[in-house]
Amino acid sequence: MKNNLRLLYWGVPVVIALLFGVFLYAIFTSADDYPIGYGRHEDSPDGLYLAEASNMRYPEDKEDAWYYEFKITQKSDSRLIAEFRNHDEAQNIQFRQGSGRIYWANDSRSVRFGDSTATLWEYTIPKKKRTNKAEMATPRKLSD
Repeated sequence: MKNNLRLLYWGVPVVIALLFGVFLYAIFTSADDYPIGYGRHEDSPDGLYLAEASNMRYPEDKEDAWYYEFKITQKSDSRLIAEFRNHDEAQNIQFRQGSGRIYWANDSRSVRFGDSTATLWEYTIPKKKRTNKAEMATPRKLSD
Protein backbone atom coordinates (compact mmCIF):
# COMPACT_ATOMS: atom_id res chain seq x y z
CA MET A 1 0.00 0.00 0.00
CA LYS A 2 2.84 2.37 0.89
CA ASN A 3 4.58 1.67 -2.45
CA ASN A 4 1.38 2.42 -4.38
CA LEU A 5 1.05 5.79 -2.67
CA ARG A 6 4.70 6.60 -3.39
CA LEU A 7 4.21 5.67 -7.04
CA LEU A 8 1.09 7.83 -7.19
CA TYR A 9 2.86 10.68 -5.39
CA TRP A 10 5.80 10.74 -7.85
CA GLY A 11 4.29 9.19 -10.95
CA VAL A 12 1.41 11.60 -11.59
CA PRO A 13 3.54 14.79 -11.56
CA VAL A 14 6.14 13.15 -13.81
CA VAL A 15 3.48 12.12 -16.34
CA ILE A 16 1.93 15.62 -16.25
CA ALA A 17 5.35 17.22 -16.75
CA LEU A 18 6.10 14.94 -19.72
CA LEU A 19 2.75 15.72 -21.34
CA PHE A 20 3.30 19.43 -20.81
CA GLY A 21 6.76 19.13 -22.40
CA VAL A 22 5.32 17.36 -25.45
CA PHE A 23 2.64 20.06 -25.72
CA LEU A 24 5.23 22.87 -25.64
CA TYR A 25 7.43 21.07 -28.15
CA ALA A 26 4.49 20.69 -30.55
CA ILE A 27 3.59 24.36 -30.28
CA PHE A 28 7.07 25.75 -30.77
CA THR A 29 8.12 23.44 -33.59
CA SER A 30 4.95 24.00 -35.63
CA ALA A 31 4.98 27.76 -35.20
CA ASP A 32 7.87 28.08 -37.65
CA ASP A 33 5.70 26.88 -40.52
CA TYR A 34 3.33 29.84 -40.43
CA PRO A 35 4.06 33.34 -41.65
CA ILE A 36 4.21 36.20 -39.18
CA GLY A 37 3.21 39.75 -39.88
CA TYR A 38 1.19 42.77 -39.00
CA GLY A 39 -1.35 44.96 -40.70
CA ARG A 40 -4.74 46.58 -40.62
CA HIS A 41 -8.33 45.84 -41.60
CA GLU A 42 -11.24 48.00 -42.70
CA ASP A 43 -14.97 47.34 -43.08
CA SER A 44 -16.66 48.33 -46.33
CA PRO A 45 -19.03 51.33 -46.15
CA ASP A 46 -22.09 49.05 -46.42
CA GLY A 47 -20.70 46.72 -43.72
CA LEU A 48 -20.89 43.57 -45.88
CA TYR A 49 -17.17 43.06 -46.49
CA LEU A 50 -13.90 43.16 -44.59
CA ALA A 51 -10.61 44.07 -46.24
CA GLU A 52 -7.30 43.07 -44.64
CA ALA A 53 -3.81 44.23 -45.59
CA SER A 54 -0.70 42.74 -44.00
CA ASN A 55 3.06 42.91 -44.22
CA MET A 56 4.12 39.25 -43.88
CA ARG A 57 7.30 37.20 -43.55
CA TYR A 58 8.04 33.51 -43.09
CA PRO A 59 10.17 33.01 -39.95
CA GLU A 60 12.65 30.67 -41.61
CA ASP A 61 13.54 33.20 -44.33
CA LYS A 62 17.14 34.16 -43.70
CA GLU A 63 17.00 36.99 -46.23
CA ASP A 64 14.24 38.74 -44.27
CA ALA A 65 12.03 38.80 -47.38
CA TRP A 66 8.76 40.58 -46.64
CA TYR A 67 5.67 40.46 -48.83
CA TYR A 68 2.20 41.96 -48.85
CA GLU A 69 -0.94 39.90 -48.31
CA PHE A 70 -4.41 41.25 -49.08
CA LYS A 71 -7.74 39.56 -48.32
CA ILE A 72 -11.37 40.47 -48.83
CA THR A 73 -13.99 38.44 -46.97
CA GLN A 74 -17.74 38.54 -46.76
CA LYS A 75 -18.57 39.30 -43.14
CA SER A 76 -21.85 37.34 -42.93
CA ASP A 77 -20.26 33.91 -43.44
CA SER A 78 -16.50 34.70 -43.44
CA ARG A 79 -16.29 33.52 -47.05
CA LEU A 80 -13.09 34.55 -48.80
CA ILE A 81 -13.94 36.75 -51.79
CA ALA A 82 -10.39 37.41 -53.01
CA GLU A 83 -6.80 37.04 -51.88
CA PHE A 84 -3.58 38.38 -53.36
CA ARG A 85 0.09 38.21 -52.41
CA ASN A 86 2.40 40.88 -53.73
CA HIS A 87 6.14 40.24 -53.48
CA ASP A 88 7.09 43.70 -54.77
CA GLU A 89 9.87 44.83 -52.46
CA ALA A 90 10.33 48.13 -54.29
CA GLN A 91 7.42 49.60 -52.34
CA ASN A 92 8.05 50.34 -48.68
CA ILE A 93 4.48 50.65 -47.48
CA GLN A 94 3.74 49.64 -43.89
CA PHE A 95 0.14 48.76 -43.09
CA ARG A 96 0.18 48.76 -39.33
CA GLN A 97 1.56 52.15 -38.35
CA GLY A 98 2.89 53.47 -41.62
CA SER A 99 1.36 55.10 -44.65
CA GLY A 100 -0.43 51.96 -45.88
CA ARG A 101 -4.18 52.35 -46.11
CA ILE A 102 -7.27 50.55 -47.36
CA TYR A 103 -9.50 52.69 -49.57
CA TRP A 104 -13.08 51.53 -50.15
CA ALA A 105 -15.26 53.00 -52.88
CA ASN A 106 -18.41 54.70 -51.57
CA ASP A 107 -20.62 51.96 -53.07
CA SER A 108 -18.45 49.17 -51.51
CA ARG A 109 -17.86 47.63 -54.94
CA SER A 110 -14.10 48.16 -55.12
CA VAL A 111 -11.21 48.43 -52.72
CA ARG A 112 -7.68 49.73 -53.17
CA PHE A 113 -4.65 48.83 -51.06
CA GLY A 114 -1.69 51.20 -50.95
CA ASP A 115 -0.89 54.72 -49.88
CA SER A 116 -1.64 58.18 -51.25
CA THR A 117 0.85 57.78 -54.12
CA ALA A 118 1.00 54.04 -54.94
CA THR A 119 -1.47 51.20 -55.41
CA LEU A 120 -0.27 47.72 -54.52
CA TRP A 121 -3.53 45.97 -55.42
CA GLU A 122 -7.03 47.00 -56.46
CA TYR A 123 -10.01 44.69 -56.64
CA THR A 124 -13.58 45.11 -57.87
CA ILE A 125 -16.15 42.89 -56.17
CA PRO A 126 -18.29 41.26 -58.86
CA LYS A 127 -21.97 42.03 -58.82
CA LYS A 128 -24.05 38.96 -58.12
CA LYS A 129 -27.65 38.43 -58.98
CA ARG A 130 -29.31 38.29 -55.60
CA THR A 131 -32.09 35.75 -55.35
CA ASN A 132 -34.37 34.79 -52.54
CA LYS A 133 -33.64 31.17 -51.59
CA ALA A 134 -37.21 30.61 -50.48
CA GLU A 135 -38.48 31.66 -53.90
CA MET A 136 -36.05 29.34 -55.64
CA ALA A 137 -37.05 26.35 -53.53
CA THR A 138 -40.79 26.76 -54.12
CA PRO A 139 -41.91 26.70 -57.77
CA ARG A 140 -44.46 29.33 -58.67
CA LYS A 141 -47.72 28.59 -60.39
CA LEU A 142 -48.17 30.35 -63.67
CA SER A 143 -51.43 32.25 -63.89
CA ASP A 144 -53.78 31.65 -66.81
